[in-house]
Amino acid sequence: MIGRQGLADEVQTLGGLTLSDYRGRREVVGADRFRFVTDASEMAGADVIVVAVKGTATEEAGELIARYGAPAMTVISMQNGVRNAQLLRERVGERPVLAGMVSFNILREEGARFHMATSGPLVYDRSVGPAHLLVRAWSGAGLQVVEHDNMPGVQWSKLLFNLNNALAALSGLPLRDELSDREFRRLLADSMTEGLAVMAAEGIPPVRLGKMMPRIARRLLPLPNVLFKRLAGAMVKIDPKARSSMWDDLSRGRPTEIDLLQGEVVALGERHGVPTPVNRAVAALVKEAEAAEKGPPGLTAAQIRHRVTTGS
Repeated sequence: MIGRQGLADEVQTLGGLTLSDYRGRREVVGADRFRFVTDASEMAGADVIVVAVKGTATEEAGELIARYGAPAMTVISMQNGVRNAQLLRERVGERPVLAGMVSFNILREEGARFHMATSGPLVYDRSVGPAHLLVRAWSGAGLQVVEHDNMPGVQWSKLLFNLNNALAALSGLPLRDELSDREFRRLLADSMTEGLAVMAAEGIPPVRLGKMMPRIARRLLPLPNVLFKRLAGAMVKIDPKARSSMWDDLSRGRPTEIDLLQGEVVALGERHGVPTPVNRAVAALVKEAEAAEKGPPGLTAAQIRHRVTTGS
């Protein structure tokens, strides 16, 4: 594992990683069971590298792979957004680059702890093959693993659900609490409707991600709370601790992936002349919160809706 010095210090101090999930599983993985390094040159002997950095660090990761990776190394992007695999291809030379997708939420906690806070599969490009070492390892760890031959559709469908990252970050609420608010769900439904419209204009059909289906989710979101909880509970399980990764970015004063989420919807809408007022307003609010450097602003759904309708 190649990562930054802060996590390396935690791993060394605590002697490993603590992994847990929404089902109550918990495992302490001792530092003697894996290697965690901060020097990217350590990738030189690897056959495969999985890129799981934020989208804002993709170009840097690609340059490091080009510098240190073996010529025949396979690169697999397991990142949010729809352009990371292409950004990597532009930087890693002739090395094959495949797209993958993590559909579930991961909460990083202090003390080298990582919590899988929602259900959902790992999705990988069918060309990787079910017998691949990584696929066997993921399956052996108890994760749901799905292969797919339409990764652009997978990535855009995941992006539709990830549009909630910004809403949760602006609210400052845990995901389950935020999604318990019907007005926030209506904002998400409107955001997804815009996303589906730009996808249709581009000719990208949405696909099912495990039990999550974008078109059905868009219709379920505005339902009254009792109905929504009953029907949505069959699609995804959400731990009370689940938080938006964008909330974490704002809390830590780091750049967010807003340009790779709402920004992609806005850009594609401009290309095809499709209006995207909700995604545009949400992106602007996140940019303002980044600039303010005061963490999640704690906005209500009504305040966000006001920005959509008035632009101010």
